[in-house]
Amino acid sequence: MRKLTSALILLFAVCLSGFGQNIPANPIYPRIVKRFQLFNQTSPLSPATIYTPKDWGTFRISASIIRTVGGNNTSSAWFEYFNWQDGGGMETSDGNAFIIIAVACGNSPPGYGEGVFTIRMKAGTPLKVAVRDNGDPAGSKYNVFVVVERLM
Repeated sequence: MRKLTSALILLFAVCLSGFGQNIPANPIYPRIVKRFQLFNQTSPLSPATIYTPKDWGTFRISASIIRTVGGNNTSSAWFEYFNWQDGGGMETSDGNAFIIIAVACGNSPPGYGEGVFTIRMKAGTPLKVAVRDNGDPAGSKYNVFVVVERLM
């Protein structure tokens, strides 16, 4: 009987010790960590840092480039590029024919290019965006929108 009573008292004490303790909250993913936008651009954009993670992570990048004014040259275009660093070193969409978002210029109605991609980024290294022209997009204007979400 004493063993049973002692066991019940011990079990009760263990249960009470768990009450009132805070359980650390796990981060909720996905979550937006950065929004970036530019309006009425008329010239190329040099690489600009839009986000630098504090920790390693996996991120989803949603991006679009919208031509709001066509310009004079129908054979020109604006191209949106990204670069970042992962465990293998610097990664870039420049010249690899992927993760490049384009919009043509000319007298056609406003146009857009959009894309969504997932990357792994090294802590303390920036995600950069750049916009380059192809041909002569004189007279055209574009807007850029980027949303960065942390997935894990």
